[in-house]
Formats: sequence, structure tokens, C-alpha cells
Amino acid sequence: MWPKADPEKMKPILDELNRDLIGYKLDTRLRQAHFMAQVRQEVGSSFSLREQVEYMGAAALKQIGYYRTHHKDADIDGYKKGKGPANGEVIANRMYDDNYRGEKYKLGNTSPGDGWKYLGRGLKQLTGKSNYQDLTNMYSTIWPDEKVDFVKNPELIEKPKYAVRSAIRFWLKYKLYDVADKGAEGVQVDAITNIINKATDSYAARRQHFIHAYKIFI
Repeated sequence: MWPKADPEKMKPILDELNRDLIGYKLDTRLRQAHFMAQVRQEVGSSFSLREQVEYMGAAALKQIGYYRTHHKDADIDGYKKGKGPANGEVIANRMYDDNYRGEKYKLGNTSPGDGWKYLGRGLKQLTGKSNYQDLTNMYSTIWPDEKVDFVKNPELIEKPKYAVRSAIRFWLKYKLYDVADKGAEGVQVDAITNIINKATDSYAARRQHFIHAYKIFI
């Protein structure tokens, strides 16, 4: 899935996944293929555990939040090839500001700086203060031996252990394993994608990732 990734970077991720395949509902090859296909899209080919907003170009920004109605700012703020990384903090704070997001797509980012503080992290690129709070609330019900506050410590989700667990929490909460169990067709991949990120433009890409994952795992 990630042929160019550093094995040393991957090992703690795989160790955490393997520690409880039954409890994590990743105990069949079909479930594993579906799970990893989604992760492949979320973290990209470089396996980045933090959203790389610094490399979002103007065209991509114009589809999201504030930038949908402020195209000139997207042109100014967006990544330009050969110019080095853009200002990720500015981009995230504008892109993920609830004031510019539809009611169904609000993230709980209501204070200045929330967009940058709660940008995408982990295997599922958990995004937004509300989702970080939800992870905090649910965490100890799955891992009762530990209590963690991800709202106060959002950067923890960039660490392998929590990067995995943040994704597992979502997988379990929305019972995505039940969807995975229904089959190995594009309709199942799309159904999972729809729950993870309904408005994404990556449905086709995720189907392709699943085809690749299916060959690996099955």
C-alpha cells in the first residue's frame, strides 16, 4: 500500500493495529482491505499523519469553506510550485472556520485558531474540534486503562498509537465493518466513503485503492 514509506515509520502503526484485530473489528481480510483503502486516501502516498494544508493549491482551496466565496484569497494563500510551502496556519484557519461552512459540515471550530489546531490528523485525518471532543469522550470506553484529552492535546493524534486509535474509534462508532462485510464491490467502498467524508471528490480514487488493497489482502 505504501511501497515508499519508511518501514520504521510503519512498524508502530502495524503493531497497534495487530494488537487487537478482533476488538478492532479488523479480523477478516475483507475488512482489512476496506480499512486500508480508506487510510491510503486519507494519509496519501507519503503516509503523512498530519494534513499537509501547506501544499494545497488555489484550485483545491476554492472548493472548501471560506475560500468558496473568497477566490482571490485562495489565489494568494494557496501553494505555488517552486515557492516553498504556503502558510498552513492561515489556510487551515480560513478553510475550517465554521462561519463559512454549511450547517451539515460544521466542525465545532468557533474560536480563532481552531482550524489550525484541529486540522486533519491520524489514519483517518480526524478534523475539527467537535470530532476531537468526540474522540476524547469515546476513547476511554474502548481503552478503559487510559484517559486522554485530545482537545487539549490535539498533536497526540500524530503519534502512531493515537493515529491508529482515532481511526479505529471511527470504524467502530459507525460500524463500518458491517458495511465492509457486505462485499468487495465499488458500492461498498462508496458507502464507507460516504460516511467518512460525504462531500469528498475522492470516491473514484478510494475505489482504486480498494482494488489494490483487495489484491494484497485477499
